[in-house]
Amino acid sequence: MTLGNPPPQPTLKSPTIKILYSSWSDTILLTQTTPLEPPKLHYTGTTLTPTQTTHITSSVYLHSAFTTTNVNTTTVNFFGSAMHDGVRGYVISSSEEGGSDISRIVLFATDTEMNAGEKELHIYNVHADIEITNVKILSGGQVLFSTRARGAACHDERMLCLQSFEELRMYLGALDGVLEESRMEVVASRVPVQWCTNATTSVALMADARVYTCTFDPRYPKCLGRSYDGSSKYKIVPFLSETQVVKIASGGYLSAALGADGEMYVWGQVCPGSAGKLAVLEDAMLLEGGISARETGIDAEGEQDEFVKCLRVRIDGREARVYDVAIGHGHVVVAAEVVGVGGRVRNRAVFAAGDNSRSQLGVALRKEFIEEFEEITALRDERVTQLAAAGWSSHVVLHDNDIATQA
Repeated sequence: MTLGNPPPQPTLKSPTIKILYSSWSDTILLTQTTPLEPPKLHYTGTTLTPTQTTHITSSVYLHSAFTTTNVNTTTVNFFGSAMHDGVRGYVISSSEEGGSDISRIVLFATDTEMNAGEKELHIYNVHADIEITNVKILSGGQVLFSTRARGAACHDERMLCLQSFEELRMYLGALDGVLEESRMEVVASRVPVQWCTNATTSVALMADARVYTCTFDPRYPKCLGRSYDGSSKYKIVPFLSETQVVKIASGGYLSAALGADGEMYVWGQVCPGSAGKLAVLEDAMLLEGGISARETGIDAEGEQDEFVKCLRVRIDGREARVYDVAIGHGHVVVAAEVVGVGGRVRNRAVFAAGDNSRSQLGVALRKEFIEEFEEITALRDERVTQLAAAGWSSHVVLHDNDIATQA
């Protein structure tokens, strides 16, 4: 459905909804009726074959990872290419508190790979002393993955880089599932608690609540949020080094971070060839009419860092805190609220900016490109439990667990 006026109609209703993965071409959702009922996985999109889709919606092993008995000891991470092949697989790993001694990784083959002889889906059970916890695919084809030594007392963590998806297949298919790390580039010595990528940059939030970035494409240094030093290893974003960051998001050529007190930071640039500029990234004098502090809206604070911009959010003239953000390929969606005395929420609002060429910001925002953040008025005072964006789509999960989608 599309956002705007009249109020949006949900595309899905369930007591529990969680978006597990989204790309330009597909979405994977988890729903659950009651804690006693088994969870259900839903796939919508054009990337997967019927066999691959059935695996997601029917795999007993995959579904069991989301049951009440396993949810605290097992982690599932879907991975793929947000702007190219869509979902490519998933990783099931144990949490630090314990769990299975096997990492399971499932890879989905593309049509091109299947024509070259690859199986539609391949299941790898990694029995090595090193557990794979997550995988990310960069736009340049490189594959990053995080590993952790097995055992609660072990703290040997790494983030490693392979040059292609084919190399990932080769390592996973190695004898006894043993990974030959000596041939891989180590890009970090810790495993992130949150991890996202965009067209040029990988962004990681570590356990110390600090943000680190890396790139294999130095053509767009603004996307790092820091100076480029010629290294492809993760380095801290200096401007955020004293901030307790609780959430990161990334997409297109833009990234964002949310602080523990609800402050919001952005860095990067609009996508090359965009029809406009994001006001919060530009000097006021460069934009027609300048940037003004509106009663309801988002603008950049006065004096700013060279790379990272701190944003100011208002709802009906009151300062608001941001509690969620999602970034697609050139567009941003933000959920904010005004908190009064005693912690009571007075107002809530959802804002959007950036590319709207495919109505990914809602039909009410009719411009092709929204330079300054505008409110999606149909969602005023709705409590958002999750935002997600990828490609030219946006998803909003509301407190009553309706899901509103625009694309």
